[in-house]
Amino acid sequence: NLYGVAEATTYAIGTKITQLTNIFSMSVRQAAGTIVGQNVGAGQQKRVGSALYCSLVLSLSAAAVLCVLSLLFPEAIFRCFTRDPAVLAQAEAFVRIVCVIYVCSALLGPYDSVVTGTGNSMLGFLGGLLDGVVFRLGLSFLFAWGLDMGVAGFFLGDALARVAPILIGMIYYHSGAWKRYHILAKGS
Repeated sequence: NLYGVAEATTYAIGTKITQLTNIFSMSVRQAAGTIVGQNVGAGQQKRVGSALYCSLVLSLSAAAVLCVLSLLFPEAIFRCFTRDPAVLAQAEAFVRIVCVIYVCSALLGPYDSVVTGTGNSMLGFLGGLLDGVVFRLGLSFLFAWGLDMGVAGFFLGDALARVAPILIGMIYYHSGAWKRYHILAKGS
């Protein structure tokens, strides 16, 4: 560890916090993906937009509440996990990045539900590869070392890695490609 125990602990606690919130966003994603798949299969394409909209409202509302709570009470949240003053000193700066994760996860889930619900596994794989490897590592190294942000750069790179699958899902939905993908799958 190049940055120290306090920084590693801060990241570990932040990861625990975001994993708890990801339970909600993943649940919305799975539910919306099922609704999308059922409606695509039933030929009710207009309902796909409704499912996307409802899941966006739910996810972004939860993200907004979590951001407000995290920004208002960063040390209190971190104190649930540690009393270490060195870690608590970093809580405020880290929750700003956690808020980026909240918003990105709130956008990712609904758009990914369209990718998943239409059965486009290759596009889902591409989004996961870009998120998990290319963007996560690339942005982390760029911010941490290229822009000399230190450990905060790694945190921010981890948070912004979600942008790749979000953009893929947005383009897939808003371009209407998801409608054509289903038609191709139906004919095969």
